[in-house]
Amino acid sequence: MKHGLGIWLLSVCSVLVWAQAADQGKKDRNIDVNEYVNVVNVEMIARVQRNGQPVGGLQKSDFVLAENGKKIEINGFREVRRRISQPPAKEDKTAPAARSLPGRLFVFCFWLKDRHAEYKEALDHFFREIFRPGDHVILAHGKETSLIKSPEEIAPVRATFEAELIKSIEQGNIARTQLYDQIDAAISSYVDRSENMDEEAARMMLQAQIKDSWSEFHIKFLKLDPGGMILLAESLKSIRMEKWLLIFLQDEVFPEFDENGQIPAFRNRLEEMKKKARVEVDAFNDKVRAAFIAADATVSLIRLGSGSLEEQGRSVHYRQQVVYSNRDECFRKISSVTGGAMITDNNLARALNRVADKEDICYVISFAPENTRKKMKIELTCLDKDLDVVLTRNIDPQDARDLEIANASIIDSKLTFNLSGYALILEAGRLQGRVRVRVVARGAGSLEVENSREFTLTDPGVLIPVELRLPRGRKYAFSISVLDHISGLKVVKKITLRNNIPEPKPAMPAKGW
Repeated sequence: MKHGLGIWLLSVCSVLVWAQAADQGKKDRNIDVNEYVNVVNVEMIARVQRNGQPVGGLQKSDFVLAENGKKIEINGFREVRRRISQPPAKEDKTAPAARSLPGRLFVFCFWLKDRHAEYKEALDHFFREIFRPGDHVILAHGKETSLIKSPEEIAPVRATFEAELIKSIEQGNIARTQLYDQIDAAISSYVDRSENMDEEAARMMLQAQIKDSWSEFHIKFLKLDPGGMILLAESLKSIRMEKWLLIFLQDEVFPEFDENGQIPAFRNRLEEMKKKARVEVDAFNDKVRAAFIAADATVSLIRLGSGSLEEQGRSVHYRQQVVYSNRDECFRKISSVTGGAMITDNNLARALNRVADKEDICYVISFAPENTRKKMKIELTCLDKDLDVVLTRNIDPQDARDLEIANASIIDSKLTFNLSGYALILEAGRLQGRVRVRVVARGAGSLEVENSREFTLTDPGVLIPVELRLPRGRKYAFSISVLDHISGLKVVKKITLRNNIPEPKPAMPAKGW
């Protein structure tokens, strides 16, 4: 579904605008790259449910962890509770503390077809009751996204976004009407065909037309691309802040025929096509769910009824019926395993309030795997067999998230070093990282040389070059610092190196010799 995929891709691209601010309020994470540690800790996120409801208050002793079927020790454990809404401040003196709370990311995605849906009331409620300075908000629909980084941007950005949303809804409804009209015209041609026309040929023409209309409808309004969802989850995984995705999804309707209809052959064929759409979801659902669990993003689904558009496409030949949606199924699964809410309510402000009050409970568990060279199958269970544990089962230990500087050297004033472990985020259709490198060189006397540069990186590990102006042959104390704009992590390495003179190139023979 290219139309829906655009929402996710562009939303993630917008994150790059504010990613640099993610490091505010965090302590720099200094890594001594001269110390080598052989133990690799892997961190994973788990949620525990009883009859679909979150369970809190568990301890490390309540869990059993196994790697490839062998029991291993849990060496890090903590419970995390969070919710969007904050307890109301009873006194004014608490206001400064509230303002100092860390910023959060909210992504609002709208798949609506009714221009009268109460999305304005929902946004009013959010910006009045939930939004606080430091939060970043992405409003997304169709192929459009809008970013809000400060309270001053709310009014102008909202106005532009809502105008584009209305336009998108109207364009979508024009496309729906055209498809319904095509079906109605095809049925009328079949029913009112001349006596001389072969019935079987007419029926085949009808079925072909309706099959084409259904396929187009399915691609435009029902189908979700799993690749785009997984890329989104991978991008969000690198962002070290609270991430809340709120999806507003309205039911879609499509013609349905009962058994007594005039064209039962079409009804049977349509049911066959709808069944095939369900099978497609089962093929990728587990992978998408695992990606969002690992991303530590809480996804909530707010579903709307088909609303005033139930009357759209009225025909004497059929009735409109809510139709199965790959999007709906996928978002239900994601919200059920990420601690989010699933709410059906056309009053979007009320639904949003319920989402904001729902507490998400998860457990962050770390362990040292025995095998760090290949993927492992992890099983986490509770001693209480009535509890269900949801987590990413296949962990890749090579998916490094710690910045590391290695192999620093300098020749003819060009300092180079290897950098690995920086975060990647999707931009322009591919995963990229953004880092700032700062190098300070101190030599004898008062000599001090500094250089700072921004890099856009695409490979998991790269060689970073930094040009300096230093006298040759002398030793210098270098301080190399790298700030990862996406994850907010920082690494510093201090090392003493000699500015070596490049080896002379072999003399070339004179021409004519």
